Amino acid sequence: MDEAKPSRRRRWVLVAAAAVVIVVVGAVVLRAVVFRDRARVVSTDEALDRYRTQASSIPVDAAVSATTVAVIAPPTPPVVSPTASTAPASPSSTEASTLLVTTTVPSVPVALVAPGVYRYATRGQEHVDALDGTTHPYPPETTITVVTAGCGVSLRWDALRERWDEWQLCATPAGVVLGIDGIQYHEFFGQPDNQAVACDTPVMLVAAASDEQTPAQQACMLAEDPWLPLWTTLDRSPRTIDGQLVEVQHVQMQIEDDDEYWEHTTIDWYLAPDGLPVEVVATKSSLSPSPIGPIQYDEQYHLELESLTPLR
Repeated sequence: MDEAKPSRRRRWVLVAAAAVVIVVVGAVVLRAVVFRDRARVVSTDEALDRYRTQASSIPVDAAVSATTVAVIAPPTPPVVSPTASTAPASPSSTEASTLLVTTTVPSVPVALVAPGVYRYATRGQEHVDALDGTTHPYPPETTITVVTAGCGVSLRWDALRERWDEWQLCATPAGVVLGIDGIQYHEFFGQPDNQAVACDTPVMLVAAASDEQTPAQQACMLAEDPWLPLWTTLDRSPRTIDGQLVEVQHVQMQIEDDDEYWEHTTIDWYLAPDGLPVEVVATKSSLSPSPIGPIQYDEQYHLELESLTPLR
């Protein structure tokens, strides 16, 4: 009986070793065959074709009303010239109120970024460490497509077919604000991850007045997880873009989450008065749970607007 024990132990060792080989080979096969990773470029022509299809389905009246909002200018009371027989009289509070209402000047529209496809010189990539890791380099030119939608316009940045973001801009009397809904899309090893963004309140991005603003803390859900971006309005300065002088607003978004599944993100947005990004600099790093263990995601990119005139 004692002599049989070593042989049984050796058989278990062999079985365990074989199981490890099967797992390793299986992982290699899964990565190479089942979970093949790819990174496909979205050409400018493809983005333009998609924009034209979307734009053709939007009524002209809806497009105009969605991209502008009426701002009522301060009322101007009429000038009353006194005559020799009468002196100017001060109107009562009721009369003054009526006067202000009846002399309101016509509304002035506040424009959002014009619909179309905008081109950006691009540097950057994304990386995950799952299944021995993979990297998606971004092409030298990417696009932001603007269409009429929701409260104003929807913007979609296409880094790759496997990586894109979508957000909304709205016009208000106080300026251009970021809408409360969006999408962050990632795809690795053929596994789509379409993460909806839903926030409690919009954020002022480009104020009509250049007064100093306090940082704005949003409470959002990214898919099913709390997501808490902090927005800080920084400097405003002129910049020459495509031969034109543009007043650019610098806004920074940060996320500092030090939980077990952490995230550290900084995105610097440089925005034209109509909300169009003229430059974006982003650095992201996060750790997320998965069935195969924690996965670290890293992304860096730098976008620079090539032309203020969109393709249509």
